[in-house]
Amino acid sequence: MSLSELFCKHTASKTSDYGTLLDKILSPYIDKKGKLLEIGLLHGGSMKAFQEFLPKFSFYSIDIKPLCHLKDVSVFTGNQADKDFLLNVANKVGPLSIVIDDGGHWDHMQKPSFEVLFSYVKLGGIYIIEDLQVAKERCSIGPNMVQYIKQLSHKNTFYPTQRSKIDLCVIYK
Repeated sequence: MSLSELFCKHTASKTSDYGTLLDKILSPYIDKKGKLLEIGLLHGGSMKAFQEFLPKFSFYSIDIKPLCHLKDVSVFTGNQADKDFLLNVANKVGPLSIVIDDGGHWDHMQKPSFEVLFSYVKLGGIYIIEDLQVAKERCSIGPNMVQYIKQLSHKNTFYPTQRSKIDLCVIYK
């Protein structure tokens, strides 16, 4: 089943365009073991889809106020802008294959998360930041998240999407 279909099945708040793109990005991991960390659990719909799509993975989530508890998902309750909290989570979880930031959508939340967690992404892993346009519109001081990531692109592969309905970037390690 495609990730778009799984998002629909589990009533995840992701459009079919997101599902189609994430399907392509995550397909290489389908038959591999790994660890996925999603920031922003909400009601758990996307996490259920990821669990079904990546059956050999272990799953973790960070949320400031989780609204659900899912089987086989370790949930850490805390603020994604708190670097000490993030370091504690990362040290407990260990090396990550995939990080998906669908959390607070504010620069002051996305930047610390990236700064801490990207160093825990294994070689060959990916870090996905969703809803960058929201962060861009909310930024008040310094470079917005899009500018910040582009500054780092000389070190990592940066894949910005150009379609208006899809607002994410993927940083490959």
